[in-house]
Amino acid sequence: MSAVGYNIAKALSVLGNTVKLASIIGNDINGQIIKEHLQHHHIDTSYVLDLAQATAQSTVLYDRTGKRMAMTDLKDITECTYPPDFFRQAIEDSDLVVLTNITYNKTLLPIAQSNQKIIVTDLSDLYNLPFLQHANMLFMSGELLEIPLDEWTATLFHQYPADIIVIGLGSCDAYLSVREPSLHMHIPVVVTCPIVQTGGAGDALFAAFLHGYLLIKDPLRSLRAATLFASYKIGVAGSGEGFLTCTQLKELMSVHYRGM
Repeated sequence: MSAVGYNIAKALSVLGNTVKLASIIGNDINGQIIKEHLQHHHIDTSYVLDLAQATAQSTVLYDRTGKRMAMTDLKDITECTYPPDFFRQAIEDSDLVVLTNITYNKTLLPIAQSNQKIIVTDLSDLYNLPFLQHANMLFMSGELLEIPLDEWTATLFHQYPADIIVIGLGSCDAYLSVREPSLHMHIPVVVTCPIVQTGGAGDALFAAFLHGYLLIKDPLRSLRAATLFASYKIGVAGSGEGFLTCTQLKELMSVHYRGM
């Protein structure tokens, strides 16, 4: 089983964080399987609601270079609304709120903005404008960017309030931009194991960065650790598998970034 919300929640949980996953699934057998799977991995399902008629599904194909083609059937999930009161309860004692760009999250942005950090992934077009306008941190893919990374991040900083921008560059490379103090840096991949498949690498990078930033508030060191976390993850077949524990990640950091 794999999905963006699940991958991020599981990775953060394996790293030792307490996670509340707020999501919408279908009132069907697949929805039941998802809840059982989450519970097996000790992820709170109190806010995973079966409000859709059927659970969204996708098929993702990969070639030998790691490039992918995804086919998604969202069922009726784009017509669903996540109950605001449930969301308020879910984030009440949270240090950080992660909102992906699924349709129903747009109405939750103003609620989450109040004294919360909002992180957004895979931003690329006007559909994502509400997320750009509210987020403190932005995560996105650089796969389709046609301008230099520093120009793109400068534009985002000029137009939107985010303080930190992370761009995934494929193969676990990443680019970091910080507003203050100004920092713009490419973080190259460190190969930790042979690549099996690249599904879920971006989610792993995202989750591990959040874990590190919550602990040490150092975006550069957090992203270096996240690239190691993602590099190890793509050595495992399942998109939702291969997540290091916090102890294992610290051991890798001591090997590859000693003294940094």
